[in-house]
Parts: sequence; C-alpha cells; structure tokens
Amino acid sequence: MEDCNGTARVIGVLLVDDHGVVREGLAVLLQQDPRIKIIGTATTGREAVEAARRLNPDVVVMDLVLPELSGIDATQRIRTELPNTSVVILSACDSSEHIACALRAGASGYVLKGSVAADQAALIRFAIQHALIPAAVRGMRLTK
Repeated sequence: MEDCNGTARVIGVLLVDDHGVVREGLAVLLQQDPRIKIIGTATTGREAVEAARRLNPDVVVMDLVLPELSGIDATQRIRTELPNTSVVILSACDSSEHIACALRAGASGYVLKGSVAADQAALIRFAIQHALIPAAVRGMRLTK
C-alpha cells in the first residue's frame, strides 16, 4: 500500500495465537514482505484487546479459538474500540457458521490455517491490504 504521496506504507500487524510455533512461523512468513512489520504478539483474546489498545496496529491477525476470550469476542471489542484497526481471522475452523460469526464481529477477512504456508502468507497479505482499503471505497460502484 502507498500513502497519498506515493510512499510505500509499512503496515503494523499484531499477531494473536495461543500456539507459539504458529505465531513465530507466521511472523517469519509475513516479515518477508518489507511492507509488513510485526509490532506485537498476544496469546489470549484478552491480551489481544489490551495489546491492540496499547499498540494501535493497522491489522490484527487473530486465531478464532483462544483462551480467556474468544477470537470472535476479541474481534468485536477491538473493532468497537479501534475502528481503524482491521482484523483478519486465521483459523482451522472452516464452517460457514464460524466464518459468518467472524465477519459479523467485524473481521475483514478469514484465512484457513490448513492452506499451504506460502499460499497462507499470500492470502494473509492480500487480506491485510484489502482490510486497509476504506469501506467506503470497497463499497463504491462505478456509474455512468
């Protein structure tokens, strides 16, 4: 993404997953893109909300199943308190019900953990970039 001056903008990302190997692996994959900077991590839904308040990330990449506070509830709190922060869910849950709940809570994207690592990273980068496009622009229709 670029700012209004055409300068490449660094996207601050908060990673939230209760499995350290997932957080670390995802950080390695995402930081290969110079436009993405991991600014923090959290292991529970409650920590995610607190870290988001403190760090004000552009995007939170969050697991759905977390201790203390679910990813759905954490997403809803983050989106309510920080409306300019987007949330992308990264989960092994592939049911349409989970996806619908995440989107209703305010998530901008949903990526399955089961996808190939390179595809997963590409999907998350796409979701991050799409999440940063203002909703008014995403909803625009071309008219004559």
